[in-house]
Amino acid sequence: MLAEERRLRIIELLREQKSVEIGELSELFAVAQETIRRDLKRLEDEGVLRRTHGGATIEGRQTIAPLSTRAEANRDEKERIGRKALEYVKEGDRIIIDGGTTTLQLALALKSNRRSASVVTNALNIALELAGLPELAVDVVGGTLSESSLTLIGPETERALARYRVSKVFLAASGITPEWGLGISNSFEAAVKQAMIEAADEVILLVDSTKLGKEGLVSFAPLKKVDRLITDHKADPTIIDAIARLGVDIEQV
Repeated sequence: MLAEERRLRIIELLREQKSVEIGELSELFAVAQETIRRDLKRLEDEGVLRRTHGGATIEGRQTIAPLSTRAEANRDEKERIGRKALEYVKEGDRIIIDGGTTTLQLALALKSNRRSASVVTNALNIALELAGLPELAVDVVGGTLSESSLTLIGPETERALARYRVSKVFLAASGITPEWGLGISNSFEAAVKQAMIEAADEVILLVDSTKLGKEGLVSFAPLKKVDRLITDHKADPTIIDAIARLGVDIEQV
């Protein structure tokens, strides 16, 4: 297990238990206690947790993993998903690219392949990656900055998106289940994603397999709103079959 994946798992445990102990984490991940101490120090420096004697707690802290940590987790799978998603961007397309670490890989693939398109995004890191490319027209919708994701959210973002009509939205989510649908960590992001769905003729969901079977805190759309899911080959076949039965086209890379 890579360090970034281990830290994400520590954050998940903290969400469930509110506190963790170094000894237990050392046994769980089969690494030295000093390695766990370095993980907890890194996460404390990033504002995720507060270290205590012998462990850590999340009381009074946010529990959203830092963008840098999320970006490195399952990076190979996310890159493959991004490259596959690029196949659905046609010359001259009008698209929305949602903020997220997997949708960022689509932006990087688009940057490398120099395909002409009009791109709308609420993600500052995606906009910066696509800036200055003559083949691309990039619109960044306004709003309030979410520092944890580098996305713009809020009523202003929703109003701006309502003025657009695009052929496709490439959407991110933090959790997907057949029953709960698509989930995310807060209601502000949920409202922005709903506006993106309404602006698009086709909804393409880009998520790695770790998101499948998990419920996000806030549900923002049922799976019937999704036309296509692109994920990796590690996905649980049972969940894949359940999603497919809801009419979603699925591609695994």
